[in-house]
Amino acid sequence: MDALAFISEILSVFLLKHRAQQKAMQAQESLCTMLDNQNSWIYLVDPKSFELLYINRGLSSIFPNACIGKRCYESFFNRVTPVRIVLSSAFLKRKIASS
Repeated sequence: MDALAFISEILSVFLLKHRAQQKAMQAQESLCTMLDNQNSWIYLVDPKSFELLYINRGLSSIFPNACIGKRCYESFFNRVTPVRIVLSSAFLKRKIASS
């Protein structure tokens, strides 16, 4: 009987973990959909590595070479070293006007 109780407990933990993981994935998909449909340019950069962690659809359409994992200074400024400025709406407006 102890073996059956142990197996039951293991299955219960596995199923709870699986459900929690599914909920987290659904929440991530919902958040990405919401951010992609904003009328804004949204991106997330790792402050230590300068890697792009997220780019919404609006910003991706302006910077087609930008992709997750690529350095922001490579994607936005075509540079090989970091740039110590943050993209502002004024910069993006100039980028769009020149495209």
